Amino acid sequence: MAFNKDLKLKAPMVEDYGSSLEEAFNKGVEATTEHYRAKLFIYKQLNDAIAKKHVEELEVSRIQGKLELMNELFKKNPFSKEKEKQLDLNLSCRGQGGDVDSLHRLVQVE
Repeated sequence: MAFNKDLKLKAPMVEDYGSSLEEAFNKGVEATTEHYRAKLFIYKQLNDAIAKKHVEELEVSRIQGKLELMNELFKKNPFSKEKEKQLDLNLSCRGQGGDVDSLHRLVQVE
């Protein structure tokens, strides 16, 4: 029974909401404002994270596009290994006094 007596003495409604209607209303407004302020803070953090991720994805796609372009340019490079090989054969045939037909035969054999 002592326990019930202690509950009656504390008056939890007065502690939570205040002794008057105006005080209760003001505490309710403060609690609601704090709740929505916390929600807005979380939303702002989420929005900032999405914006940062978007910027990083744009950077990755830009770099990936540059790499693809470089690969295409290297494939079309006139001085690729095969072109260098043919150029060396052409120079060696000219140095040996060979004609263009001997150059074609050498390229077809290899």
